[in-house]
Amino acid sequence: MGGCWAFTILTTKNSCKPTIVLVLILLGILTCVPFAECEETEESYVLRMDMAIYINNLFFENDTANIDVNLWIRNFPIDASIVYVQFQSLEHYEVNCNRIGGGAPNRYQFQGKLEEKSWYLDGIGELFPFDYYVLEFMLYPYSIQYEINGTICGMRYLNYTFVEEQTHVDFAGLFRPRLKDQWEILRYSTNTTYYVYLFRKGEMPSLQFLVPMFLIQLLVVLVPSFTNDKSIRIRLFSSLLLFAPMFIFTIQNFLPYRSTLSIPEFLGLTLIFSCTLMLLSSLLGDPKHKTRTFAFDVGALVVSYVLYAWLMILVYEKKMSFLRLPHVKPAFDLVSIIFLIGAVYKVISIYKMTFWNNLRSAIHTLRQKTKGAQNHR
Repeated sequence: MGGCWAFTILTTKNSCKPTIVLVLILLGILTCVPFAECEETEESYVLRMDMAIYINNLFFENDTANIDVNLWIRNFPIDASIVYVQFQSLEHYEVNCNRIGGGAPNRYQFQGKLEEKSWYLDGIGELFPFDYYVLEFMLYPYSIQYEINGTICGMRYLNYTFVEEQTHVDFAGLFRPRLKDQWEILRYSTNTTYYVYLFRKGEMPSLQFLVPMFLIQLLVVLVPSFTNDKSIRIRLFSSLLLFAPMFIFTIQNFLPYRSTLSIPEFLGLTLIFSCTLMLLSSLLGDPKHKTRTFAFDVGALVVSYVLYAWLMILVYEKKMSFLRLPHVKPAFDLVSIIFLIGAVYKVISIYKMTFWNNLRSAIHTLRQKTKGAQNHR
């Protein structure tokens, strides 16, 4: 072979120095070994990929999910044995994709797998029980390698797209029944990034954590309209002041990771403020002076609502846009309506009381006049 000229020289030039002999031997070996040439695709070439994503478990305490991913490359343009790509998440996960089929250019098919990987679970725990979470699947475009005859080659840039209709997402593993009952999966793709959205299923979380708080808050704002008995009001508001902190501490194990208060915690804190103000109104008010009691009660309701609005801005300062979501906004609107009902009903009750007092006085006066007329006869 022409490439092995070094060996011929060695057999005829016995007088060469040892250093020259060694160099010629190395050159002969290198020229006799066949090298695999690395190929490069056009920058406009787009790889078509699809995935099967399996969610094994969700860990809200550290915002991660345990994930398995199967990845298929459908149209790799180079006749390689292995293709290496990387996913970006909490860290870069390399996927070794082995050849599974295809025998023509742009038709070579590869498959790779990731198992039991921790994936970043992006979400807003502050919206619990209306919270939702997102898993993001995106390849690192500047790290794609392939292997030809044992030689590792690299490509400058990876253009790719995920074929959404061929991508499968589901729950798997031991916790699949529980996860499937609690969470609904929605998918969205932007070609280069695949998003998996997880929404809570059913109305049970709302019924468990929000409805009791709404009903208790309604009771707090309506009690001043139904009774002026100081002892009853003091006992009731004192009991609710003990209940609210206990409720907040009790639900901690059910709440996801969050940077501020969740909605049930926020409602519990609102209840503490309103109960404190209504208790203060009950202590300062006097049943014998209805006007004074009315002024204290209405003032307590108004200040409670102002504190509620201020606290909402303070707690959710960076999340205000999320409070306008269609499934979140009604909860906060309902609290505002409850405060409005309490104030309106208190005004109606005082006018109603005044009306009945005037009516009784008129009836009593009329009876007195009737009796006086009868006695005069």
